[in-house]
Amino acid sequence: MKLGIKPFLLIFCILIASQFANAFQLKGRVTSTNNKPVEFATVYVVGSTYGVATNLKGDYLMELKAGTYEISFSAIGYKTVIKQVSISDNSILNTVMEADVQQLGGVVISADDKDPAYAIIKHTQDNRKTYLNQFENAKCDVYAKHTYKHKFKSERNTDTSISISVGEPQSRQDQLIESRATYYQKPPNNAKEIKYAYFDHSAVGRRLDFGNSVDFGASFSPTEKYGAPQARDVASFLTYKNLADLDLNFYKNLVNIPKVNNKPYVSPIAATAFLSYHYKLIETFEEDGEQIHKIAVMPRRKHGNFFEGFLFVVEGKWCLKGVELSIPEGATGLYNDFKIFQNYADWNSKWVLVREELFYSQSNISEHKMGNSLVLYSEWEFDIDIEKGFFNNAITEYAEGATEVGPEFMSFNRPVTMNTEEEAYILKRDSTRTYLKSPEYFKKADSSYNHTGIWDFLFLGVGYRNSVKGVTYRFMPVLEQIRPFAVGGYRHALGGSIEKRYDKIGKAFDFQGQLDYGFLNNDLRGRMRLGYTYNAKKMAKIWVRAGSEYEILNSFESIAATFSRSNYILSNHITLGHEYEIINGVFLDLSLRYSHQSSIEDLKLSNWSNAIWGNSGLNMPEYFAPYTKLMFDNKVSIRFNQQYEMLPHTKIIKESTLPKLNIRHKWGVPTLLGSVVNFHYLEARLWDYISFGTAGYSKYNVLAGSFIRARSTEFVDDYFFRGSDRFFFSSPLLSLQLFGRSVNTKGPFLQANYVHHFNGAILNKIPLINKTRLETAVGAATMLDKGNNIVYTEAFAGIEWPFRLGGQLFKLGGYYVTAWNNDTHLDGTFKVGIDFFNSYTGRWTY
Repeated sequence: MKLGIKPFLLIFCILIASQFANAFQLKGRVTSTNNKPVEFATVYVVGSTYGVATNLKGDYLMELKAGTYEISFSAIGYKTVIKQVSISDNSILNTVMEADVQQLGGVVISADDKDPAYAIIKHTQDNRKTYLNQFENAKCDVYAKHTYKHKFKSERNTDTSISISVGEPQSRQDQLIESRATYYQKPPNNAKEIKYAYFDHSAVGRRLDFGNSVDFGASFSPTEKYGAPQARDVASFLTYKNLADLDLNFYKNLVNIPKVNNKPYVSPIAATAFLSYHYKLIETFEEDGEQIHKIAVMPRRKHGNFFEGFLFVVEGKWCLKGVELSIPEGATGLYNDFKIFQNYADWNSKWVLVREELFYSQSNISEHKMGNSLVLYSEWEFDIDIEKGFFNNAITEYAEGATEVGPEFMSFNRPVTMNTEEEAYILKRDSTRTYLKSPEYFKKADSSYNHTGIWDFLFLGVGYRNSVKGVTYRFMPVLEQIRPFAVGGYRHALGGSIEKRYDKIGKAFDFQGQLDYGFLNNDLRGRMRLGYTYNAKKMAKIWVRAGSEYEILNSFESIAATFSRSNYILSNHITLGHEYEIINGVFLDLSLRYSHQSSIEDLKLSNWSNAIWGNSGLNMPEYFAPYTKLMFDNKVSIRFNQQYEMLPHTKIIKESTLPKLNIRHKWGVPTLLGSVVNFHYLEARLWDYISFGTAGYSKYNVLAGSFIRARSTEFVDDYFFRGSDRFFFSSPLLSLQLFGRSVNTKGPFLQANYVHHFNGAILNKIPLINKTRLETAVGAATMLDKGNNIVYTEAFAGIEWPFRLGGQLFKLGGYYVTAWNNDTHLDGTFKVGIDFFNSYTGRWTY
């Protein structure tokens, strides 16, 4: 593979840029006496507010001007080491740390209310609002660097699938993103970032599938199945890559770090901080002509969303000069460790942030990940003229050409130096980027993908691709063709997909289709979908679906009834659809469906279905006379005050803090094309997430609907309430826990669900129990169905245990539910459920 001239040009740029740097590199490795790296150790310049943390290899890097310094190395479970170093050029300072048996249980610093630190913190609290509102608005220039790397024991070459190496754990750089931006602020909550240069060194281009991998996955959100796309992000393991994603403002009472934990953290200088923290004055020193107090911060309780570490407070001005805070184990959510460094400076008599650095890690059985974000703020301007409407819902925008800059631009405009590993990574990715755009790579990848072997035929699928033209064909593997548990016995399917992409303009065609044959009933069925995405920024697409298939009647059924024969009908159909975002936060989804629907009462059922359900009602298909239906299905979804990040060809929606509203209208059109239905149906759904700070959060979901005119309908068109499982606790926002079998209605109905999670706010205060990290939750639901004359109410309370499995957070819960309705007596039972944490939105499913 020829590297070409680009890597050598990049080396030249890095060397030239380093000549203009104002600082030298001090770097080294921190290890234990048994030669193991000390990860997450704190490295500080003694008598200053400047510090960093070590990475997975125990490596650190500091930028220092020429001079003599004392460097402090500290870590939990080790004796603190202080070394002196003289800096006149790039220097290396390695350190060996000895285990400290007395500290292995955690650092404990005794403090009492007479310690001078309390008076200093009280002054800082009194001036908190002053520094929250010290300017009407401001802007600054920002450089940001985000990296992610991990240790691993084995590595698979994703291009060839043949190179596997197993040995000692190694560290590998996986992501490096740099950006330059102008950042605007208007306290207390308005902010906007306009990136004028953005370069993802890890984005080497579209790395092609060599035909040796297969992905399985599914997602389902009934709350939004008729609404707007869900909030999403593209930052992978990184905590954030946009300034608006994270607001670590310790002058606020509560600090939210949604990617880490959905529970807010109490600031060490909050108005009520004395109820949550102990303090101790460690030392007082002079920096930049100011007297600085270094104060240790210690949570009063081991369990809860608090910080620990150090604050640096300016004497007389009572503002923050620096921050070095960690999140104690148990409150880190997705991560095992999370450390925050901040530095503030006097800029035209305003004390503003000039440096922020985050270190965070996550461990599982197979790997250890570590992320780092460094943000430098400069060129602050205050109380400037900003046009009206500037602070809109686009919290992050990209200036024209921002994503087209190359690594050469970033190297010339980089205010920091890269470490050796990062420089090597940049060079490697640049050469890879060149290679992935070459005809040689396309030919090699397509040749491998288009080759068919027994593994492809059985498990992966047979495909053909022309990467230059952006066309891909794929046909089902044998494993995907086999349908042993289908309706009416074993069915065998044949199908595939075609995709045509226009990556440069964000457009695409896609086609999916399949035919399946049932041997027991000798019937041939099938379906197809053709779609065209024509405006990714507006999430605009048109599509057509058609088929003859056995459709699920109620897609949100109880576990027992979901796959039962009573939940299926036969449908021959064709549907035209159009989805579009009209204005920001208002989504329109229109479809016209023409179908002929019939019961599967005469279908022969396989023996296994009788073995599972017997002769119960679940195994008896519902009977109705065949009929033809033409129906308009119009859905409008409103995400109030929707915030987003606008990429060149894509819009990234952020999680909303206001209620979301869905309105759905279905019109059964009579007579036309033989349609026998005649009805109008209207439905409205309102749901929201409400944070109560340290007291937890609530979620609610309210749904109301009615057939306005139902002159001719079948039960298939009714609204179906979800049936409940006796011992499984289903989503309390969407279901009724003790309602029994599903009910369908043509009459007006109302369903309201509410749940509140205390996030440990109660149990964390109880000794011994707080060590279990158990949490409490309560909720209630009600349902009124006029058509069936049903009035139903339930309430529940439960204990939840959050745990981490691999890189995912789960909650296992046990709940006692009690319910009453107007047909039966009071009922109650214990149920068990499981929930998972959505790392994109920073919230639990319920």
